[in-house]
Amino acid sequence: MRKMVSAIALFFVASLSQHSNAGLITVSSVTPVLDGADIAMLDGIGQFDPEGDQGHVWSNRPVQGQSFTTGSNSAGYLLNAVTLQNEENNISFPTATFTVRIGSIVGNQFSAIRTETSSAPVSGYFINDYISFVFDSPVSLAANTLYGFDWGSSGSGFTTWANVNGKYSGGEAYSSGGNSTPAADNSIVFRGVDRIFHADLTAVPAPATLVLFSIGFAGLGWSRRKKA
Repeated sequence: MRKMVSAIALFFVASLSQHSNAGLITVSSVTPVLDGADIAMLDGIGQFDPEGDQGHVWSNRPVQGQSFTTGSNSAGYLLNAVTLQNEENNISFPTATFTVRIGSIVGNQFSAIRTETSSAPVSGYFINDYISFVFDSPVSLAANTLYGFDWGSSGSGFTTWANVNGKYSGGEAYSSGGNSTPAADNSIVFRGVDRIFHADLTAVPAPATLVLFSIGFAGLGWSRRKKA
């Protein structure tokens, strides 16, 4: 008897975070919708302007950020876009370029994964608008990890809405450096508040187990002698 059984099943998911420099700015007056694996703090009750070096995205200010903690999905996440809410600025024809970083945070040290830039939209942005930065390609993030994203501006920018620390328990607002340039030593300063923010995340499906096997029986034989 000769028997051969073969079966192959394969599903592969991969995503690499590579350095890029071409994002896209979008503006909306509508509160972002939370779905899937999104992380956000959108509670506007009691919101305030953290002021100056703590909350203004402007060319003469530090870069302004918010940290957040990813969930427990074992295959990780893809970060598609990040959003901050403009507090009080009416800018009709902005000419600034925004720079957005995403990176991991350990203690007060920021390790950049991706840095991208985009020109501010010609249509401008107005009081309470949500300003989103859509990455050129999704950024791969690990599970159960503290990350941060921050914004800088080459010119005019906007002031961020914030709220009391603890409205979002997985992170905190921070600033870094000065004159819209992150600190050279990669340090950040936590500000004791939470910004109004939204991180658009997609959970990566767990890859199916690769099943590859071939079973062959060659020259396998047996005999039985039947008694009369």
